[in-house]
Amino acid sequence: MPQGKGFGPAESPLSSFVTGTVPVSLQLGVRPRPYFEVGTDGRLWLGRGVFDLAVGVHVQIHPWPDGLIEPWFGIGPGVELIAVDGIPAGIPQLEGNVQIGLDVHAGPMFAVGPVVSASVSSYSYGSDASSTYEWVTVGVRVDFMAP
Repeated sequence: MPQGKGFGPAESPLSSFVTGTVPVSLQLGVRPRPYFEVGTDGRLWLGRGVFDLAVGVHVQIHPWPDGLIEPWFGIGPGVELIAVDGIPAGIPQLEGNVQIGLDVHAGPMFAVGPVVSASVSSYSYGSDASSTYEWVTVGVRVDFMAP
């Protein structure tokens, strides 16, 4: 759920714009070492009048990659574009993202588990006005691993 001011003259809370949105995220990564992953990711939020698209890169650390339960954490920069009722909130802005999760291996190439992600970004409107906002997402990660 986002936290921060809306844009435009009313400056309503951003959370009032995105009630009922559903995020979909996709990550593609490679592990040059079992404990280290680099990759790219994208996030799309769609809801009543809201469109939010973010793309970026990530680095994830998997300290115990060989266990049945595999904790991990990640960080990465990206670019985000948000629009409400078809009105873009300025130009695409840089965002920072942190993630933490727990993968439970259900087979040699499949894992599932909880994930929490937090992003910070800003948008500008008009010539001098801008606002910072945060997205916090709690969800389930499904991981398909190539052989």
